[in-house]
Amino acid sequence: MAKWKINKITGKDKHLKVSMPAGSEITIIAACLLGVTALSYMLLAFGFSLLAVTMPVIFLAGISLRLINKIHSGYSRTHYQIAEQLKELDKSEHTGMVMVDTINEMAGLISAINNHLSFEQSKHLKKNNELRELKICRDTAEVELQHLKSVIFSIAEGVIISDQEGNIVLANRKAQEIFGFLFDNNGPEPIEEVISSQDLISLVSESNYKDNAYIELNRQVNIRDNRGNSKSYKLVCWPVYDAQDCRIGQVIVSYDITTEHEIQMMKDDIIHSISHELKTPLAAIRAYAEMVSQGEYDAENTPENMAAIIESQARRLAGMIDDILHLSRIENGAVMLVPQNFNMNTLLNETIMTVRPMAKENNIEIITQYSDEQLECYGDNELLYHALVNIITNAIKFSNPGGQVIIKSYQDEKAILIEVADFGMGIPARHLGRIFDKFYRVPGTRNIKGTGLGLNLTKRVIEEIHQGFISVSSKEGQGSVFTISIPKTLAMADEAVIAS
Repeated sequence: MAKWKINKITGKDKHLKVSMPAGSEITIIAACLLGVTALSYMLLAFGFSLLAVTMPVIFLAGISLRLINKIHSGYSRTHYQIAEQLKELDKSEHTGMVMVDTINEMAGLISAINNHLSFEQSKHLKKNNELRELKICRDTAEVELQHLKSVIFSIAEGVIISDQEGNIVLANRKAQEIFGFLFDNNGPEPIEEVISSQDLISLVSESNYKDNAYIELNRQVNIRDNRGNSKSYKLVCWPVYDAQDCRIGQVIVSYDITTEHEIQMMKDDIIHSISHELKTPLAAIRAYAEMVSQGEYDAENTPENMAAIIESQARRLAGMIDDILHLSRIENGAVMLVPQNFNMNTLLNETIMTVRPMAKENNIEIITQYSDEQLECYGDNELLYHALVNIITNAIKFSNPGGQVIIKSYQDEKAILIEVADFGMGIPARHLGRIFDKFYRVPGTRNIKGTGLGLNLTKRVIEEIHQGFISVSSKEGQGSVFTISIPKTLAMADEAVIAS
């Protein structure tokens, strides 16, 4: 049943305002029309004139008309309020509710619409929050991906990531440099269309078809860089799995093992050289020792001669061991230097006295061309002596019998210089860059006694300890010239001294 409410209005309006529930006006109009009809019939029944009947009808019709106008104006005002609120919502670009008076004729309809809008708004807000969270997750993933790419691109080794179909997904600059390709990292590309290395392509293919889930594959390859130098690389391939343990690709890392490869080859050469050089004198010592113990003498192999040979081979062994120990101490920083002032010509004379028996044995004439000036020098006399012995001994060994070795000394403004020249077999140009390497022997000289340590030891003594310089010029078949430069003002302060 409809409820009616009477409110007292204060202020200028000194009358009562009747608030009717929505739809009450329609009920009143209907009641008025029914009342007019009933009243007309009653008046006519009691014999009233038509004029008397018409007046009440006109009165009640006027009331109905006023009620109809009121209803129409109420609806028009409600429509206007709704339209204005909707315009404001359009301007704010937000979802809201339409507000009307609770006594308004359309309050029920508007309430239902608002409930629906509120429900839709909550769904919209929930979706917006979900989208916002997805955007945050996406942005975070992009930042992490860029960080991962930065880390991969800063790695010194070559890194290539491919998917399960063998398409390259990511490749850092080092990998592109090693295998000589360009990849913009903007999308997957088939590996066989980007890289020409068949070793790498076959490694990826093999990894894709392996049944063992976590197997690691590796392969060693030799690749020439853009300067034509051959480099050794170890390619290692690991499978990549997602959180559900499904394989999604593989990562290939290229390790530059050129240095390790060269070191291993050098170790092999060292072992071979040492074993060969040690075996020769030891075999001679053993053979002559057995002959002495068994008394096998003859006119040529007298006890004195065999003892001299044993002593000579023992000295050769001792010299070889000394060279190895000297070189080891220098490399490990375990040499105690004893710097002092000395005359270079005097040191050269002492060196020549040491090697003269060897020169006489090989029929080599030693010619000295010293400077008339006093060549005062400052350095470790003992180490320089060993370095000069190595240089002059090499000149004698590689000279032709009956040849000459010329030793010169002179000075310029900054250094004292020594030249040791021979006129023997010379050194081929392609080997000049390696003659100072440890244990390096020029091919074709294995029959000449030596360990390949002397020149390396000399270079370290001259350049690393005495801050000087050693060089060589040579022509195959014409001989070689070694030049040593020792600074006059050698700074052998504590920080420059290698001490044990």
